[in-house]
Amino acid sequence: MSKLAGWLNNNRFADFYMPTRPGKWLSLSLAVLVSGCAVDNRMPNQPVYDGVTRLQMGIEYVGPDNQQLPAEQFTREIVLKFPLVPAGIFGVPRSRSLFFVQADDDLHFTLDLQENLSSVESAARPLSRKWRSRGLTIEPANTRLARLGTFPYHADTHRSLGGGGFINPVNRDTLILLYVDRPCEIRGQFTIEEEQFAHDLAFDRAGFHWIRISSPGPDKFKLVPYPDNGPALFSIHVMGVTAL
Repeated sequence: MSKLAGWLNNNRFADFYMPTRPGKWLSLSLAVLVSGCAVDNRMPNQPVYDGVTRLQMGIEYVGPDNQQLPAEQFTREIVLKFPLVPAGIFGVPRSRSLFFVQADDDLHFTLDLQENLSSVESAARPLSRKWRSRGLTIEPANTRLARLGTFPYHADTHRSLGGGGFINPVNRDTLILLYVDRPCEIRGQFTIEEEQFAHDLAFDRAGFHWIRISSPGPDKFKLVPYPDNGPALFSIHVMGVTAL
């Protein structure tokens, strides 16, 4: 798994985030899939949320540099779970998984991000002091944000299948899905273990938004907006695969 995938999958921040009740996955994912509509719990004076409202995409197993691996070598029994990482872009999930979904036989899935909007809103937090002290700024300062965590598991054994994430299927760049509760800008950069992360982000409305992570040089990463309707895949970073 790449260094960047390691940051996003939290294995440098804390122990791997395991489910507390794995036996509940399948029933919960089915409940999400058969639900006919979402309940809108917003008050009349709350903003209308836009951005990315629905995920409908394929799943790929990938190795170094997000390069696709042959799917026939790996299981198709996949459950995806999506907790939230509040108060920043990188970090550890602090909420229960808000979304569950099981992939179909063709390694595709559909997820309505508005199914659990009230829980997303309540889980989001202002940018933490930790990230502010490292050099990030956000305006307005009271903006609440949370990244959508990405964790793939075997549907039957509940074991981890690797590091989850999103990628651009064209150039293989890593993508992040970030929720913000209002229009905002996130700027600045920080360095951790000789890796530099520069942020140049602006969102013109509340909701989930895509972020693209490019690598302009060795150990340098830049986070910029990515079109809300841009192509995306869910990626499973297989451990122990080396580049040829």
